[in-house]
Amino acid sequence: MEDDTDVNVPLHQSQGASTRRRTCRLSVVGCAFEGTHEELEKHETLESHMNFLLSYTERANGSIRTVQEALAESHQEKLELQSGFNAIKEQMNLVLREHQVLKDQVRLLTSRLNEEQRHWQRISRAVDVQLEEAISRSWTQGKFMWRIHPYSRLKLQQQNEDIARVVSPAFYTGVPGYKLRLMADLNGYGEGRGSHLSLFLQIMQGKFDSVMDWPCKNEHMLRVVDQSARGMHYDKLQLFRNIPSKNKHIMGRPFEECNVPIGFHTMIALQDLENERNGYLRNDTVIIMYRCKI
Repeated sequence: MEDDTDVNVPLHQSQGASTRRRTCRLSVVGCAFEGTHEELEKHETLESHMNFLLSYTERANGSIRTVQEALAESHQEKLELQSGFNAIKEQMNLVLREHQVLKDQVRLLTSRLNEEQRHWQRISRAVDVQLEEAISRSWTQGKFMWRIHPYSRLKLQQQNEDIARVVSPAFYTGVPGYKLRLMADLNGYGEGRGSHLSLFLQIMQGKFDSVMDWPCKNEHMLRVVDQSARGMHYDKLQLFRNIPSKNKHIMGRPFEECNVPIGFHTMIALQDLENERNGYLRNDTVIIMYRCKI
């Protein structure tokens, strides 16, 4: 019995399969050839097709090499950047360590400075105590001499408002005694401004206050001393007398550092004070004498 399988295949289907046009399998990479199945098989065996495939392969290899070179260059740049970053990081760490060292040094120096300040404060307090004791021993007779020097410079400083008043060292009227200080306006104060020397007395808190009588009722005397050697001292003399006891903020016991000052706005005219013939101003120095009487 004969095999009649091929007899059943329609003729037009067999012819259509052999005549249908197709594109080359390399069309995706640029080959534009189209043809039937038989033509494609023939085309793919042609030297031109093989050359095209070789050319494409070479171009692909070139692209791959370019990409590889770019990747290698990129990797090298990455390594260089990483190296630079590591160097910067190390430098920053070094700066931070140095900064910490400086902070530690500043902290140490600050601690030493504070200790030195406390040390000198202790010394200053001790000196103040010794000075106050020396002053209290020096003025046991109720007398105090104050040299205002340099007069011209101090007066100019007051005119320029660099200083408010010229102030004497503090002193005691005795042991025990009241603690006082003198104050001067070299250009005048109040009604004496611009024309007179103004002098004031001020009671201060002292270490004998608890045993003194209050308010202070002593007679206080101020003099501008004639420094000439003529043997006649025409001193300017002013006295504090009969100060009302109700003025406790002036002569009462101080409950703050010092009381309100009291004195004379027109102690002596500046034209008399500065006239060399009068002897009040010598070697740019004015001498004020204080004396108290119980």
